[in-house]
Amino acid sequence: MLTNIRFLLIFAAMIGSKIHASEDPPPPYLKYVDEISKEFGKEVERELKLIYIGGGGGMPKDVEEVSISFLAYRTASIEEARSLEVRSIEKFLNSINSHKGIKTFLREYPFPAKRAEVSISFRKKNDEHQTNHSISYVTQINNKISYFVKDPTKGRLVRIHEEPYEEALKIVQNQSPPEKQ
Repeated sequence: MLTNIRFLLIFAAMIGSKIHASEDPPPPYLKYVDEISKEFGKEVERELKLIYIGGGGGMPKDVEEVSISFLAYRTASIEEARSLEVRSIEKFLNSINSHKGIKTFLREYPFPAKRAEVSISFRKKNDEHQTNHSISYVTQINNKISYFVKDPTKGRLVRIHEEPYEEALKIVQNQSPPEKQ
């Protein structure tokens, strides 16, 4: 009988802790990151003709990293991929740093490029990665922009170039502004 009562008490405690855990509201910065990502995704879709596919990040206690991903149904050279990547990162940082609600939750303010990951996947209409001398994927992680192509013999992406973010930023800033599409 005591064994049954102990079992019931342990079971009730476990259920109670599960119910209590689910009652805790999520931290407000999750809502802010979601707002920023969705609004930024719409802006980039309009301005840069990229398709927003999602976002996330590292937020164990505060906003340590924020990531966002896009698709582009077109080919791109390293120069074109660099321009899209840098312009996207700069706009993303502006969106994060100008959001009033998230400011106190940022690990660093102003939020630096090394904490904002933007990825762009260049695809064909059939959703396969671009080939034929086109960049297939570009991303910035920890202040390094990496450019990948699809290796048709291995069937996977291979990094062909990497550069510091600050170097890429200077290159893009020294280019003439892109023409409106």
